[in-house]
Amino acid sequence: MEKDKFERLLNADSESEHLEFKEAKVQFSLENGKKSLFGYYAAIANEKGGKLVLGVTNKIPRQVVGTNAFQNQNKIKEKVYEKFHRTIEVEEFFYNK
Repeated sequence: MEKDKFERLLNADSESEHLEFKEAKVQFSLENGKKSLFGYYAAIANEKGGKLVLGVTNKIPRQVVGTNAFQNQNKIKEKVYEKFHRTIEVEEFFYNK
């Protein structure tokens, strides 16, 4: 992702069914409830796509705090595929102001 595109996301007026921010500094539930990775995946898929951004506070002004929630992107892709039989894009972005 390009820096300017990421900054446009950060500066969005509000979250929506297509854009969700979660701080998730250390962990984020994979499959326990609506507010888990699987829950957000299902909600975003039902809206025909969107982004879940981890490592960013959801309150404006948003702060980039980083995340260690998921260390292995391929494992996450595999888990989502096992559950939903669909693929997802996972992108790691290192942000410097």
